[in-house]
Amino acid sequence: MLLTSMRRRFKVLAVDRSASAIAVARDATYARDAAKDIPPTWVERYCDEHQGRLRIGMLVRNSVEFEVCDLVKRVPKGPFHLIFFKNVLLYLAEPAGEQVATRLAHELEDSGILMAAASEVLRLRNMGLVSHRMAHGVTALRRPRRHGSPPRT
Repeated sequence: MLLTSMRRRFKVLAVDRSASAIAVARDATYARDAAKDIPPTWVERYCDEHQGRLRIGMLVRNSVEFEVCDLVKRVPKGPFHLIFFKNVLLYLAEPAGEQVATRLAHELEDSGILMAAASEVLRLRNMGLVSHRMAHGVTALRRPRRHGSPPRT
């Protein structure tokens, strides 16, 4: 909604290994209280009423692609500006979780960031990613800067 409100062009790739989770996400329908932290003007502009619930409108939904993807088997190809990495390590023991995170981090563009759930930050820091505290409970991680290296293409 933020990028749409700023008239920015963007694409979001949403992945999960569960086809049913992807179907729920693709439907983009939520209880009204799910929008309690979203500015009311955005809810009014970017959401529609759908069977007594809120549904994200097509203006935003058209920028989102969904894919059933088991990250242990395959990581989508980047480069990505931003990766939200939430509750992945919760379901993956070592070393599988660290391998997935490493492969995802390599798909970040040079200035890209990986936003992780608070519970995953410690394991990700131990992989050599550099962490930056953005706000209370919000940490972004990046690959270490490589001095003198050309930008990825």
